[in-house]
Amino acid sequence: MSLYKNSDIKSIEYSRNVYRIKWRLTGWCNFHCPYCIDRLNKEEKGKWNTNNLLVNRAKKLNEFIKYNNIKSPIHLSLLGGEVTFLDLKSIISNIDNISNINLTTNFSKDVNYFKDLFIWCKNKNIKLFINCSYHEENSNFYSKFIELNDWCKLNHFSTPRISRVITEDVDIESWIKPYTDNGINKIMLTRNKNVYTDEFNLLSTKQLNDSIELAKNYENDNKKPKDYKVTFKDNTVKYFTSISHFLNNLDNDGFIPNGFMCNCGMNGIMVNWDGNIYGSHCFELGNKPLGNIDTENILIPNKLYYCNNTEIRCCLRNGTSVYRKE
Repeated sequence: MSLYKNSDIKSIEYSRNVYRIKWRLTGWCNFHCPYCIDRLNKEEKGKWNTNNLLVNRAKKLNEFIKYNNIKSPIHLSLLGGEVTFLDLKSIISNIDNISNINLTTNFSKDVNYFKDLFIWCKNKNIKLFINCSYHEENSNFYSKFIELNDWCKLNHFSTPRISRVITEDVDIESWIKPYTDNGINKIMLTRNKNVYTDEFNLLSTKQLNDSIELAKNYENDNKKPKDYKVTFKDNTVKYFTSISHFLNNLDNDGFIPNGFMCNCGMNGIMVNWDGNIYGSHCFELGNKPLGNIDTENILIPNKLYYCNNTEIRCCLRNGTSVYRKE
């Protein structure tokens, strides 16, 4: 069913001139939503960072940006845990040159909370993008989402995106129809993931076809920026709005295997809840950190490194680039 073969790829390049910081503010979530793909939220309470600690860490991140002479606009992704229970404004205010903020939330906060955050970011010349993970237990999720979507359209803000993990018992067509009938096309469907074994369940043929069609719709929408340049070994080139839209159509379940040269850390970093900085979230597989933001000055890598991890979930998802070693 895959449109592209992994073995046919020469390189995948993140083509926008930004520096991406993906920051896991906490290592524990107080919701324990059953659909959550983050296995860290299943651990015991005790990794909830205080707001004061995170404010100080934001100041350290700003020093890191200056120390490494990073001039590119900062794209900041915030995730946790459910980070909307923190004072995000006091944290964000301490990082300079932020152009975009991507916020992942289960949308449990009142709609007015998000409206206020949009306006606050606009006053600081920051574009806010909100990814709302579909919350099964939130009975008014649909009405809240429609209200925020309509308000964003009216006030010329970026409309929110729905992210849903799909399982075999979900009828995608029926579930998606009320949203598409309201003109909503920012919907990301991902495969169900077992938080204990970290393995993806197989999609039915119909669900796989639906996912591919969604990816094609995004790929063909010329109004959206093309973030990723994929060069194949026959030197043909394709551009994709998001790497997820490319990976959905790639064999090996969207996993890039070992054998690539990677510039992970050069175009972006992953900041863990404990302050450790990694080139990307491949840290989950035991990679050593570049350092700890709380205790030391950290230099970003200055050259590509060879990835020999056979199980790695590719760092492309953090806005970096990979090239075949050969």
